[in-house]
Amino acid sequence: MNSPYKSPFRMTSPQGMRQIPGREPRMHTGIDLVGTDKSIYAVSNGTVVISSIITDKTNPSWGFGSRVWIRDANNKIVCYNHLLIRKVAQGQTVKAGDLIGVEGATGDVYPALTGVHLHFEIRDRLGVGYKNFNAYEYIGIPNQCGTYNPVAASPIDYAKLVADKADLEPQTVAYLKAYKFADDLLRKLWDAMS
Repeated sequence: MNSPYKSPFRMTSPQGMRQIPGREPRMHTGIDLVGTDKSIYAVSNGTVVISSIITDKTNPSWGFGSRVWIRDANNKIVCYNHLLIRKVAQGQTVKAGDLIGVEGATGDVYPALTGVHLHFEIRDRLGVGYKNFNAYEYIGIPNQCGTYNPVAASPIDYAKLVADKADLEPQTVAYLKAYKFADDLLRKLWDAMS
């Protein structure tokens, strides 16, 4: 799995039609992700074609907020939107795994619904008339809300995540793991803490 995170992350809104309270239903052209660690990493090698923020609300691109868009080796545009901080400049070459920014809530976000997150999107080109690809397939996850581990081969240790976040002793982690149904309980606890 190529991931924009190096720690567990959640998909909070899948790609497809969605209804935001108080707005008309519309197509969500990418996926919304929230990381345990807010650092965002390039998921593929490429060249930064956009690294900017648009503050003029009359500009159609304003909704993306602070953004980094990278052209990958297959000429696809990989879009990282709503960033708090951008760590790369236009024209810069990046490798998969390079730090490119920090998750944020810039642009047209819904604070009560989405808050700080990454809107991740894949396009065939810049400009008008573009086509979107399946962003979830690009990073190898299902198009459904849930928690994912950037290292597909290793299971998520929810007991350790909960213990680290709550600053619990290692012995407490062992106790947490000993309970029947512990994995499901710890996953729900972790989701509530994140």
